[in-house]
Amino acid sequence: MAEQQIQKVQATIVSIGDLVQVTPKFSKASFEYTIGDSTEISTADVPRWHRGALEVGKTYALVLSANPTPDGDYYPPSVDEKPVLVTGGAHWEPLAKPPAPKPSQRPTPVPAPAPGPVVSEQQTPGRKPELNARWVQFSTHSRTAQMQATERVGQMIQLAIAGRLVTDADEPVQSIRKSTIEDWYRQEVDRYWEELEMREPNDVFGNMRDDS
Repeated sequence: MAEQQIQKVQATIVSIGDLVQVTPKFSKASFEYTIGDSTEISTADVPRWHRGALEVGKTYALVLSANPTPDGDYYPPSVDEKPVLVTGGAHWEPLAKPPAPKPSQRPTPVPAPAPGPVVSEQQTPGRKPELNARWVQFSTHSRTAQMQATERVGQMIQLAIAGRLVTDADEPVQSIRKSTIEDWYRQEVDRYWEELEMREPNDVFGNMRDDS
């Protein structure tokens, strides 16, 4: 059975597509990229919470993963970790260890620091965000997006029933297809997340897009 393929690359972004709602809680976008000096364009997917880190024309260190299909092939790769902007010749190879000092060269001893006051974790709160709290915030946004979409679509349906919903040509809407209502719902869910991204969502730990 084929196993998941994971590849680490330095990719220059060529284009970024729009978000596509996959499930009520998950959306993704496709993007095109080139690797190194190659002009060959490849395509991969990026989840919504990493899409904001990409800019066309810039180079990023990407961790791409591709899962096997039932036929033995592989689905298109997707970004597995937050993209890291490549600056100053960043690379994935491990840094070389410094050479060991020669026997005749003794390292200068470093004086031990003076003991300071003991500070417990309860006295000084950590700077790392609490993952459970952030997950609660994400779940809350997901539920809010669904509730707002349901409310807004319901208002449009009531307007159509009352004969007050018109098209862009000012013609009354006589009937509504089931597929139209589903499209309205998806659009309203996307609208909520897009407004959230444009307004730079922050919590007590800072920007929620920053995994650090």
